[in-house]
Amino acid sequence: MKKLYSLLAILATAAMALGFASCGGDDDDSGVMAPPEAFEDALVKLYPQARGVKWEKNGPYIVAGFQQDMADYDVWFEQSASWAMTEIDYGKNLSAVPDKAVTDAFKAGDYNSWMVDDVSCYKQKTREFYVIEVEAPQQIETDLYYATDGTLIKAVPDDQNTDIYPDTKI
Repeated sequence: MKKLYSLLAILATAAMALGFASCGGDDDDSGVMAPPEAFEDALVKLYPQARGVKWEKNGPYIVAGFQQDMADYDVWFEQSASWAMTEIDYGKNLSAVPDKAVTDAFKAGDYNSWMVDDVSCYKQKTREFYVIEVEAPQQIETDLYYATDGTLIKAVPDDQNTDIYPDTKI
């Protein structure tokens, strides 16, 4: 009988541990989903090396997220599984940006003394651009939008900035 109680105590402890593990954490996986096969096929055509893909729904879009080449990728698809946009987040690593014209323009620009907080490339159907988030003491964090040729498109204070979607015009 003592063995039975011990076994029940172990099982109860294990069940509680599993319960706590499944409800804790900072990640909100409420949008995580398993996509229809057409989305997976479309992703493989674009990014055959993508591994560890997490899928989620964002408004009318289905988004595949994964890491590759030391960057975070979000690949956006329309409901028809056609590609809509790719966001490549390089973190704070300005030197990872493949378009040298962008990094040269930033280094020669008015914000070159500000600290880089994040660098992202957005590839939409009709345009490609970079957003470099910068910050400085006693200044409002600012997003710098660059064309791939290094042209500064605009500088937007963070408090006036909006999220970027496949149909966002800049």
